[in-house]
Amino acid sequence: MSDPGLPRTLSDILAVIEAFFIRRNLQKTEASGLAKDVVRELATYFGGRPIYLPRGDRFNKALRNRAIYETHDGTNVTDLAREHRLSTKQVYEILANERERRKHARGRIPSGSGREGRE
Repeated sequence: MSDPGLPRTLSDILAVIEAFFIRRNLQKTEASGLAKDVVRELATYFGGRPIYLPRGDRFNKALRNRAIYETHDGTNVTDLAREHRLSTKQVYEILANERERRKHARGRIPSGSGREGRE
């Protein structure tokens, strides 16, 4: 789906998100509507700012680190290390880095995202 009324990158993002929803078995009209809603939110929050999207291994590593941080309960470092095939030292380093990254990111998350004040 290419929308000639949108800048090329925005149109491409819209097409990727719509295709994602269709692969998840949503009807085309519902997928299109949701994709537009997602792109509208992204444009509202990121509009006018350059953003960097990591690809491949860097993106997967960032998702892994986030998952480790979010599932850490203070007692499961060994389990997390085993699950992610890391050493406990690496898990502790990831936790410290995520904690620091989130400390610096506070206040930059848009309202309504459900993540305000989470730490």
